[in-house]
Amino acid sequence: IVQQVTRQLRDKAEVRFRSSATIPQEPSPALSGLRVLDLSQGVSGPLCGMQLGDLGADVVKIEPLTGDWLRQIGPFVQSESALFLQLNRNKRSLPLDHKTSAGKDILCRLLANADIVIEGYRPGVMERLGFGYDTVAALNHRIVYCSISAFGRNGPLADHPGTELAIQSFVGTNRQLGSVEAPPVRTGFDLAATETGFAAFQGILAALLWREHSGEGQHVETSMLG
Repeated sequence: IVQQVTRQLRDKAEVRFRSSATIPQEPSPALSGLRVLDLSQGVSGPLCGMQLGDLGADVVKIEPLTGDWLRQIGPFVQSESALFLQLNRNKRSLPLDHKTSAGKDILCRLLANADIVIEGYRPGVMERLGFGYDTVAALNHRIVYCSISAFGRNGPLADHPGTELAIQSFVGTNRQLGSVEAPPVRTGFDLAATETGFAAFQGILAALLWREHSGEGQHVETSMLG
């Protein structure tokens, strides 16, 4: 009986050892291994890049030498913009003047090995800088290139800059706010900018799925106007 009990205990211990040895490792995040270049400033583009980083992508934020203008918007925590920190978590920052020959060379090398690029300039600006979609796609045919603007690439307002207040006023979101005598007011929440960031994020995910099937990248476009 003693020998039988001993054998049973030994067998159970071996089973537990084998079970613990085969416990699967934690899966990697969904976008682990993907490289993102975030050339945008403000809210929409950084929010999109933040979500990509939250899913495991390696996001490098390309800032002008003076920094993203959002760094100047409070509230501040130990001299750092809380809003900037929130929207740019999970990113590495690289100050770069890509209007200079040295800056252009650095950006070209980064784009050649990137999976995703996010830009928030007015339509035509990236083309004038030499980094429009066609140029970048010729350098890296698998890249997913996301363009975010205020009013879209086409139409009479395409070249106009846009603000949260301008977009809310244009579509009538704030029509019930304020009074007749007072200047225009906006909702406290950045509704247009935030929804644009979500739309860009969804478009990029769809383009990545397309790339899995076709092997080719795509140009994703969205605007604050919708």
